[in-house]
Amino acid sequence: MRDKLYNAMNFELLHCGTKPYLLKFEEATATPMLDDYIKKGDPKTGTPFAERDLVPARVGYVSRRESTIICAPMTWAQHVWSNLDEVRAQLPWYERLRAISVAVLVETADGLYPLALRSKQVTLYPGYWHVSAAGYVDLRKAEQSRSFLPTVFAELHEELNLLPADVVSIRQLGFCRHLTPNVSSIEACFYAKTSLTSEKVRAASQDARDKYEGKYSFVDRKALKNKLADEPFNPAGAATVLMALSD
Repeated sequence: MRDKLYNAMNFELLHCGTKPYLLKFEEATATPMLDDYIKKGDPKTGTPFAERDLVPARVGYVSRRESTIICAPMTWAQHVWSNLDEVRAQLPWYERLRAISVAVLVETADGLYPLALRSKQVTLYPGYWHVSAAGYVDLRKAEQSRSFLPTVFAELHEELNLLPADVVSIRQLGFCRHLTPNVSSIEACFYAKTSLTSEKVRAASQDARDKYEGKYSFVDRKALKNKLADEPFNPAGAATVLMALSD
């Protein structure tokens, strides 16, 4: 029953656990076949990739051993092409890279959850609900810390304008994979609590750097469950909510 529910929400739960993940980096993977696709430029526009898109800046998932995530540097261009199911099917297994992201559900001091209704202008899941903060893991931060936490704090600041001092606790929930066509991302899921009330978080979010990505609504636990059951939800966001509310 649980697996059917997860499949209906387009995610696969790879691991559930609160022991902090340790990131172990390998050297960048050689991707000769994927490189041939990259030479064609952006698959949507056909234009050459910008120089910054060819420089490793993301974290690519390799494997998981208990609470250790084996990963490697990857470029945006590699991510764009390896996302496409038709391309992935032709690649050898070691070139089927998956970018790692984080998804964070926040609970305010007055027991509400900020949810983002994603803008119609974003590329992935436009018009879908998502958890409070989410984004790709930054390679530089991850290599320095061997942890997801710097990216978690960065996303909380960029999307809700929360500072580390505003965060009371952060709990790791688990690891999931998108099952949506042409989305190959892996996501680390977290549950954070803030000392700020929903009113203060709403006010702070008005000045957030990435506020263009979606409009926030603040919902209680019952409304959160209803949205998850009845409205379109980002798969990693759905996984995060289900794990957070399972206690």
